[in-house]
Amino acid sequence: MPAKSPKLLSSLPAGLCRQKDPNGVGQFLLADRSVLKAGLAAGLRLAGLAKWFALTRPGLYWMHPAFGTEPSSVPAETQMLLWRRTDGQYGLLVPLVAGDIRATLAGGEEGLGLSFEGALPGEEPESARVLFAAAGADPFALVASAMDAVADALRTFRPRTQKNEPAFLDWLGWCTWDAFYHTVDEAKVLAGLKSFRDGGVQPGFVILDDGWKDVQGDHLNEFRANPEKFPNGLAPLIRRAKREFGVRLFGAWHCFEGYWAGINPAGPLAQRYRLVHNAAVIRPWIKPEKTEKLYLVHPDDIHRFFQEFHHFLRAEGVDMVKVDGQSALELFTKGRLGRVSTMRTFQEALQGAAQTHFTGNIIHCMSNGSDVALHMAASQGWRNSQDYFPKRGDEAQQAHVHLNAMNSFWTGTFSIPDWDMFQTHGAAPAYHAAARALSGGPVYVCDYPGQQDFDLLRKLVTTDGRALRPDRPALPAEDCLLTDCRREAKLLKVTNRCGPIGLLGLFHCQAGGGSIRDRYRPADVHDLPGTRFAAWHHTTGQLAVLGRDKARAVELGPVEFELVTLAPIEKGFAVLGLLDKFAAPAAVTGFGLLEGAAWARLRDGGRVGFYCQQPPAAVRVNGRKARFAHDAATGLLTVAAPTGGPVEVTLRW
Repeated sequence: MPAKSPKLLSSLPAGLCRQKDPNGVGQFLLADRSVLKAGLAAGLRLAGLAKWFALTRPGLYWMHPAFGTEPSSVPAETQMLLWRRTDGQYGLLVPLVAGDIRATLAGGEEGLGLSFEGALPGEEPESARVLFAAAGADPFALVASAMDAVADALRTFRPRTQKNEPAFLDWLGWCTWDAFYHTVDEAKVLAGLKSFRDGGVQPGFVILDDGWKDVQGDHLNEFRANPEKFPNGLAPLIRRAKREFGVRLFGAWHCFEGYWAGINPAGPLAQRYRLVHNAAVIRPWIKPEKTEKLYLVHPDDIHRFFQEFHHFLRAEGVDMVKVDGQSALELFTKGRLGRVSTMRTFQEALQGAAQTHFTGNIIHCMSNGSDVALHMAASQGWRNSQDYFPKRGDEAQQAHVHLNAMNSFWTGTFSIPDWDMFQTHGAAPAYHAAARALSGGPVYVCDYPGQQDFDLLRKLVTTDGRALRPDRPALPAEDCLLTDCRREAKLLKVTNRCGPIGLLGLFHCQAGGGSIRDRYRPADVHDLPGTRFAAWHHTTGQLAVLGRDKARAVELGPVEFELVTLAPIEKGFAVLGLLDKFAAPAAVTGFGLLEGAAWARLRDGGRVGFYCQQPPAAVRVNGRKARFAHDAATGLLTVAAPTGGPVEVTLRW
C-alpha cells in the first residue's frame, strides 16, 4: 500500500510536471514537447535514497538486475527502479510508453534522468505520461499495485492476475533447440520422443525450435516447413507425436518479423504482403558487424499476416507458438515507422492470432523491452532471461538463476515468467531443475536423445508428466532485493506458495566465491500465513520446527542449493507433500483435520511426508491400510503411496 504522505521525488527537471494517479497509488510524470524532442530530462532527485535495485536492458533482447547507492550510477535503459528510503519505506519508478515515445531511466553527472526515444523526428506529442512513481512499506504489494495502476491508465496491457494461464504450463516440455540446433528434422524429433518414452518420462508439450522453416538465409520464404527436413510438412510428424508418444500440445517456433531479417523480398510471401525495407546488425553474436537487409511486413498488413500464418500452423496440428526476436522490431522500424505504435500494432496482431488459433498458448521471447511488456494485453508466457547455455561454466549458471529471480520481481506482475529450458545432462542440472520447479513458470528441457537424467526429470513431474508448479511466479525474498548476491557473500532466497504451504529456495550465486553460511526464516516467504512451521529440507532430508521469525542456518558451496518446504503446523500436524519432488507441496490438492484424524489428497503417489507431533495409530491410503514410519525425534512421518494417479491418505490417532 502507498505511504500516506510519500515524497517520492524531491525535485523535477524543467519540462516535467506531476499528475495525480486517480487510483491513489502514486503519481504520474508528464513531459512536455521540448523535453521529448531533446530526448533527455536530467536531474530527478529521489527522496531519502539509501540503496537501489534496477532492472535494465544492457542489450537489445534481455534484461538484467543492477544494484547501487548513487543515482548517478543507475544504468542506461533502466525499465524499473526500486529504492529503499531512509525512512524505511520503498520508492518505485516505472518508465512508460506513450504514443511513439518510450521512456527509460539512466544516471549521469546530474544524477538520475529520463531518456526518450521512438518517435520519428518532428512527430513528438505536445505532452506524454512518461513515468509512474509510488511508495510503500511492502515492496511486493507496491510493485503489484503500481503495475495495476499503470495498466488501468495505459489500457495497453493487463496484469497477470487478470489473464488466463496457458495450458502448456501444466506439463513437462521438451524443446529441440539445444538438442539439435538448426539441424533439426523429422527423424530427429521422433528419435527424441522415443527416447523419452523408453526412459519412462514423456513430455506433455514439445517446441520445434529454429531450423524447421522454409527460409532463404535470414529471410522467410513461405509459411511451410523446410521440404528437405520435413518432406510431408509438419502434420504427419505432429500426428505421430500425439498418437504414439502422448504429446498433448505441439509447439512451433517462429520469429516476430517472420525470420531473423524478415521476409524474403523475392519470395512468395512478398507477393502477398506489403514490406518496409531497412538495414541493421540483427544478430551480432552470430555475424558481428554484418549489416542485414531487413524486410518487415507493413503494419497495415500485419494482422492478416499473423492470422494467416497461425491458421496455417493450426491446420498442420500446431497447438502453441514460441515467438522470438521481438525486441528487434526497433531495428526494423528505425527511421521508417513509429517504434511504439508499430510494436502495439504487431503485439495486438500476434496476441490476437495466438488467442484465436492457440487459445493463448504462446511464449514471447527475446522481448525484454518495456514496449513489449506494456503491451502484454492477452499473453502470459514471457521468456524472463537470456538463454541457458549448457556448455558454459558454473558462474554462468549461477548468473542465470539470479537474474531470473530478480527479473521476476517486476515481470511477474504482468506475465508468467519463463526461466528457459535446461538440460538434465548439461551444466549444473539439479541446480537448474530446482530453480525451474520453484519458478512458477513452464518446466521444460532441451535434452539430447539418450542423454536424459530420468531420475532428475521425475523430481519435477507426476507419473503422467504433469509439472508440479507452485501457485504464482517466484519472487526474491525481501532481504535479497537490494543485495547483489552475485557479488556479496549472501545466499539468494527465492520464495513461492503452494496453497497455504510455503516453498523457499536458497541458491549460491556469488561469482568466484567459496562456501556461504546464511540464515533463513519462514517469514522470508512474505505472503505465507501461519506462526509455526515444519521446515523440510529437500537436499539434506532434515526436518525442523520453526517459529515464523526463527532463523535457521544453511551453508552452501558454489552451484549448490537447498529447497525448504514450510508447512504451517496446526494441532501438532502439517502436510509436507511428495518428499522426493523438488516442489513437494505442489502435489497437495487438499488436506484437513478432523476429531482424532487428518487427511490429505495428492496428485500422485510416492513418498508422502507429514509432520506429526504424535505418531498415528493407523494410516490408510485410498482406503487401504498402509505402512508408515515415524521419527519421534523430528516428528517426520513418511507413507509409501502407489504411483500412477491421485491418492488420499488418512491418519487416525
